[in-house]
Amino acid sequence: MTDIFSGNVGDGGDRLVCTFLVVNVGATGRLRPRKEDSGSSTEDATIARLPVGDGSVRDGTEHASSSGQVDFSWVADEPLEEESGFCDEAIIAYAMVETISREDPPNWYCCAPKEEDRICHHFPGKQFTMYEFAFREAGIRLPFNSFQMSVFKWLRLAPSQLHPNALAFMRAFELVCQFLGIGCTRALFFHVFHLQRSGSRGRHSWVSFKQPVRLFKTYEDSVRHFKNRWYVVMPITQAALHSLYYYQRKPNGEETLMSKIPLRWQRDHFDLSTAHYRVKYAMLGEEDRLAYKKLVDYVQSFSLGFWANRQGVPYLDEAGELITETRYINTKALLECDTEEEALALLSAMPNARDRVLKLANQVGAPDRVPKKKKKTVARVSETAGDAGAGPSQAASVIPSSPPRSNPINIPDSSPSPAASPLHKRKRPAGPLTRSSPGSPNGPGSYLLPPCYVERSFFKAEESIVVPAPEAKAILDQDAAARRKDLVRDIAAVIRVMETAMVMTDTSVSTASLEDALSQVRTEKERLSKDLSDYKEEHQLQEGLS
Repeated sequence: MTDIFSGNVGDGGDRLVCTFLVVNVGATGRLRPRKEDSGSSTEDATIARLPVGDGSVRDGTEHASSSGQVDFSWVADEPLEEESGFCDEAIIAYAMVETISREDPPNWYCCAPKEEDRICHHFPGKQFTMYEFAFREAGIRLPFNSFQMSVFKWLRLAPSQLHPNALAFMRAFELVCQFLGIGCTRALFFHVFHLQRSGSRGRHSWVSFKQPVRLFKTYEDSVRHFKNRWYVVMPITQAALHSLYYYQRKPNGEETLMSKIPLRWQRDHFDLSTAHYRVKYAMLGEEDRLAYKKLVDYVQSFSLGFWANRQGVPYLDEAGELITETRYINTKALLECDTEEEALALLSAMPNARDRVLKLANQVGAPDRVPKKKKKTVARVSETAGDAGAGPSQAASVIPSSPPRSNPINIPDSSPSPAASPLHKRKRPAGPLTRSSPGSPNGPGSYLLPPCYVERSFFKAEESIVVPAPEAKAILDQDAAARRKDLVRDIAAVIRVMETAMVMTDTSVSTASLEDALSQVRTEKERLSKDLSDYKEEHQLQEGLS
């Protein structure tokens, strides 16, 4: 596998190696496996039945946490209350934690905890806890690479103390750095991401990341069902051991095995404020400043996403224009790629992707809004027609992407941080919104046509027009006779529309018609005038006779 970091990296934990963590399985070379593979068969390399309840692990050390010997009063209730969902030996876990060939022996051993064990407990020996999310969704593999090790060491946190969204950000950041050809450094990462902690009243749980200048989309606003999906991992070969531990020689000549990063939950991290772990712009080196500018320029090159409902029908403002919103690096779509090549292809296509940003009616103030308690507007990308491996969306076939725009971020040359200049969102104009869908305010069953006049670039020759997948399937499912009948009927309809438009807009035809009508009016007027004159003469004659 190609190293994703610029420059030389060392061995023994500093080398990025993606390996399968399952015993006696083959390597597939995939960045992360497909979700549907997780329960396919007992031979699948992405699943494993974890050993449970034998009271021991591979090296013979006792498999029991030391919860009664360590003070966990600083830990919040949630981590202390969630037992592992893998305690039942019938549960199959996703245990792909390293990439090795089928012939090579495994370097890591996974086993399930007991019912009384918790994610924050300290396990004896060289065992440490990991969430299944880290391997299944985030695509992290053991041994940890040099960037990941530097993050854990800098934060003084065990990997399981980081929220899943934080792990997803780390992996997505690595892939983007590889794509852009910039150094994946700890300083640059902590300039892009700042810390936020969960917990209250002096008790702590997971640590996550936030962005003062948003560049990455969150993997999920709320990652569900991860808290009880954890198990115990330990190294079982010298290579795996040396990736996490080193020998420290004491003054008396005795050597002690020390861990390179925290592997157990500890409180040291929380002794310092979150500001301590930030890296301001002035603290970045020249290479990291150039890398940050390249990252910002990449995100600013993204086309705008348009607001749409669940059916993919876009929202329009009162001027008939699409309601658009700034797009960011799609973290979830990136981590869902099956291969590294597919991930890089997605990053290449991401700036020009046509994203549909789901906005419910009660979020944007549509006419069918139901009064309810005011909530913060939530937007999420529900479809990406330009994503690698994704089919064209319905909206992408009729709504063109807006031209690229620049949302400037002032990158200073000295101490002021660019956090004060976030990416701009296009503000929704005041006034009612128009939803171009059947049953809109224009009348029951009406359908508002696309804005071809206000959106002059609608059918530019250089733009590609995509047929939605359901439409393509319906066409292909027709037999030849039915398809020919539809074509003849539609061609006749198009010709009728064209003839009508030509006649209605032809000035010569319109002028001739008006002149004929005017001539008829003049003739009729002359006839009426002659009749009136004859009537007056006859009337005078009758008066004389009287």
